[in-house]
Amino acid sequence: MNPLSYYQAIVTEQSEQVKEQYRPRYHFTAPCGFINDPNGFTVYNGKFQLFYQCRYEGVVGWGHAESADLIHFTHLPLAVFPGEVYDKDGCWSGGAMEKDGKLYILYTGQTNATQTAPQHEVQCLAVSEDGGITFRKIESNPVIVPEQMTGDFSTSDFRDPSVWKHGDSYYTVVGNSKNSAWKGQAQLFTSKDLLSWQYVGVMYEDASLGDMWECPSFMPVDENTDLLVMSPIAVPVSGHAYHNSRSTVYLIGKLDYQTGKFTPRKIGEVDYGKDFYAAQITKSPQGEPTLIAWMANWGREYYTERNAGFANNFTLPRRLQLTGDEFLQFPARGVEESFHLSQTSQAILQNETNSFDGISGNCCRLKVNADMTDAQTLSVKVFVGGGYESVISYDKNSGVLTLDTSHSQYPTNGEDRERVKEGVRTAPLALSKNLLTLDIFIDVNAIEVFAGAGKIAMSSMSFNDLSYTDIAFSAQGKATVTVEKYDYE
Repeated sequence: MNPLSYYQAIVTEQSEQVKEQYRPRYHFTAPCGFINDPNGFTVYNGKFQLFYQCRYEGVVGWGHAESADLIHFTHLPLAVFPGEVYDKDGCWSGGAMEKDGKLYILYTGQTNATQTAPQHEVQCLAVSEDGGITFRKIESNPVIVPEQMTGDFSTSDFRDPSVWKHGDSYYTVVGNSKNSAWKGQAQLFTSKDLLSWQYVGVMYEDASLGDMWECPSFMPVDENTDLLVMSPIAVPVSGHAYHNSRSTVYLIGKLDYQTGKFTPRKIGEVDYGKDFYAAQITKSPQGEPTLIAWMANWGREYYTERNAGFANNFTLPRRLQLTGDEFLQFPARGVEESFHLSQTSQAILQNETNSFDGISGNCCRLKVNADMTDAQTLSVKVFVGGGYESVISYDKNSGVLTLDTSHSQYPTNGEDRERVKEGVRTAPLALSKNLLTLDIFIDVNAIEVFAGAGKIAMSSMSFNDLSYTDIAFSAQGKATVTVEKYDYE
């Protein structure tokens, strides 16, 4: 049995054992097992192609799904799994590109360290000639090897290619780190045919942006603007930003194709939540920049992995607006169209905690509008029950929005628990005319918050008994609060 058939049989068997009640309803999950990075996020044959890192029996490969609206997905056969000399220890993250009607995926092949040789990572190509259903690894793999680079680079940490076309040439950026000091770099290569690649040079490096840069994803936006999103390790904490040990950063700027150098104009953290990593970006069929990410992070403990037969989901897909150099995020249009208004409630809260008529549940969307003129704080408590809760709160005096999942029933803990203060993340948020507006998505064990007219996004997981569905609101001072509840489908 070939590797793909073997692991596909495992997916079929393990999927029957998943406890479906724990699965998020509208966040993407794999049929079963542990998943991490989104891969090869692109549009092909008019549909979004979403590949993802998956792991069965400890072996890492690519799963695959497609969608017309990024909310309803069709699962397709596994795309690539180890089986060759150059990728025998893992088919790791990468990108995808259509060429001549065929769908190509460019991924990292890994061979683990031995007593006589260090870990080695190369870039490999596979192609689908049947509309993106099955993939064949090309005979000339690997197509990019670290030995092509010159200068101060690592052969052990050289992974996660993103691929795009400019003019009549193809380009890929690969995450790397310096050999002399584990500081991140983005390495640039070019090709005329996706098969033969030439080294251009270091596209961008910045010692202040942490260590090894994983999962770089590049997208030309317009003639004056390019967008690079990448996930560095151990960026120093700066105010409210970079409290996760592994962050995700956006860089708005311009790539000079003559010099191969990227010059950023604006740099910032994509998401202020504790569970967000390895984002990928693409353009929708309508030309809108679109982002999706792994709604998790390394070194954490996720309840569903031990108790439900699957682990991890992706964030909601996000529609991006780059207004000037401002990085704004909104739920993708397919998300917006999948919710309907079911309840509207209004109340005046004055130094009290209250529930609202018809506002409860663990799978819904809440649009909260609060007049904070005479209020100091407002809190929205979700997954309330059994003494547990997760809280979205705003403090007007400090101008800080907080997402606190530290009081969840089943904590995720993690290696960066001190940096994220046991599940608490904060973001700066200035109000306009004392009006607080929150767009909150709750999905079984996922919370995503959008605020500040797209300036703030926060994503965190919260695991609790499924019966803990109460939602409560509290205020210090006097707040007039209107809540709209939207149900999924």
